[in-house]
Amino acid sequence: MKRRASRLHRIFALAQAEERQFGAQMQRSRAQLTEQVGRLGEFNVYRGEVHGSAPTSGNLRSADLNNRQDFVHRLDRAIRAQHGIVEDHRRSLELHRRKWQEKRRRVESLKRVRNRFLEQESARAERVEQRSLDDRPALPGIYEDQH
Repeated sequence: MKRRASRLHRIFALAQAEERQFGAQMQRSRAQLTEQVGRLGEFNVYRGEVHGSAPTSGNLRSADLNNRQDFVHRLDRAIRAQHGIVEDHRRSLELHRRKWQEKRRRVESLKRVRNRFLEQESARAERVEQRSLDDRPALPGIYEDQH
C-alpha cells in the first residue's frame, strides 16, 4: 500500500507541474489577447478621428482627396486584419483554457485517488495497532475480582 501511495505521489507531482505549465500558457494567451484587443480599439479610435476630421472645405485638391481615401482604405484593411488577429488569439486562448482544464481535472482526480490511498493506509495502520493491542496478553491482576 505504501508503495502505491509513493508511486502515485510522483505521478501527482508531475501532473501538478504540467497543470501549472498549462495555466501559465493560458495566462500568456490571455495577456496577448488583451493586447490585441487594445490595438484594435486604438485603430477604431484613430479611424473615428480620421472620419471626424474630414475636410469640409471645397478647396481640397484631387490628389489630396485620393491620398486621404487611400489612407482610409488602408486603415480599414488594417482594422479587418486586426479583427482576424483578435479572433485567432481568442481561439488560441480557448484552446489553452481547454487544455488547462483537462490537466486540472486530472490533478483533481489524482488528488482524490491519493486521498483514498492515504485513508486506506491510515485505516490499515489503525487495524494493525488495534490487532496488536487485542493480541496482547492481559496483565495479571488488573481484571481479576477484588475480594
